[in-house]
This record gives sequence, C-alpha cells and structure tokens, in this order.
Amino acid sequence: MAFSTNCSNKGCFKFVEPILDVDTNEAMCPECDKPISNITDFVKRQLKDDKKIKKAPKVQKAFSTPCRACKAVDVPELKKGKLWCSHCGNDLECTAAFIQMFKSKNNLP
Repeated sequence: MAFSTNCSNKGCFKFVEPILDVDTNEAMCPECDKPISNITDFVKRQLKDDKKIKKAPKVQKAFSTPCRACKAVDVPELKKGKLWCSHCGNDLECTAAFIQMFKSKNNLP
C-alpha cells in the first residue's frame, strides 16, 4: 500500500510518496531529494518492506562489456587486435564490428 505525505522541507511542501535511504535510515522526498523530518520508525519499516528505497544511480562507461570469467563490467583493453578484460586479463569474445567501432571511437590504430 502506498504511503503519501507532505514534504516538510522549505521550498518543496509537495504531496509525495517518500523513499527510504537505507544508508542513513531517513525518509527522503523524491522531488527535492532532502530528508523528511516527520516520518516514524514504523513508516520507515513499511517503506523498507514495500521496497520503496533510494537506489544509487548506475553509471556505466561507453563500450563497457561483461567478462564471463570475473563477471566485471568495464571498458576492455585492446592488445594485439583483440579485446581483453581490464580486471582479470581474460580474452573477451567480441565481434569484429565491435572491435572496429572500439578502435575508431578511441582513436586507436
């Protein structure tokens, strides 16, 4: 069940569904991204149970590829015309078109 309340921050005061920041255990306003002060512990537990939690933005670099060996997702290294995992050094099985695009975007010979 959704829980709605007014944001208690000056300048916002919007009627919102708060989200829980699990690192600080504070209810946050999704509009102004500041903590809402009048939220009880019971409501915070409900937000956590309902999975209304604040998620960190997932930042991914261009040309990131997953490695099958170490499961890391990062930009590979180009050695001897092949792409290698930058973490474990495993050979990444990429298509020739992807390798050519990787070379052209990174200004590699």
